[in-house]
Amino acid sequence: MELIKSNFIVLNNGLKAKYLCDDGFSRKIFTIADGSKAVLLDDEEFYSLSTMGEPDCPFKREFQPKNIEIYRFEDQIISLEDWNDYFEPVMVEDMGEKQFDFYKEAWDYAASKYGEQPYQHIWSLVDGDDGKLIALNGYHKVNVLHYVVCNIPWGLGIDSDKDVYLEVEYEE
Repeated sequence: MELIKSNFIVLNNGLKAKYLCDDGFSRKIFTIADGSKAVLLDDEEFYSLSTMGEPDCPFKREFQPKNIEIYRFEDQIISLEDWNDYFEPVMVEDMGEKQFDFYKEAWDYAASKYGEQPYQHIWSLVDGDDGKLIALNGYHKVNVLHYVVCNIPWGLGIDSDKDVYLEVEYEE
């Protein structure tokens, strides 16, 4: 199984680990939001790096990946429960998810809340081919009913984000 390299991983403590590169042994190196670097071993656990760049000690539980399974290539369709848990859609008290009728509204809201990379926080709620409601990461135009903004972005704001495709089984 291969991780989507253009994305990042959220840790149990809420910090983000951003993919940096593969080392000479095809291990994935990440930079954590607190400035430290980590190596992901067996696509599941973060270890610190020694001064020689080798895996050293496993990180504490709070610095381990929250839910790495949704970033696997095998299945780019994730459940609504995993999507809610991982991406944390913005909620309105007693009304559920905050939905925007127009992309510009979603963009303005995300830009005011997250600054430089609002696009990676936006999801399109789309009427799917089989009549089911699905959520797709990013901006879509066809069959869009609403847009939703999430607290956790689905991408890094780099060119390779165009290769990231996630679909949420929004309505079962």
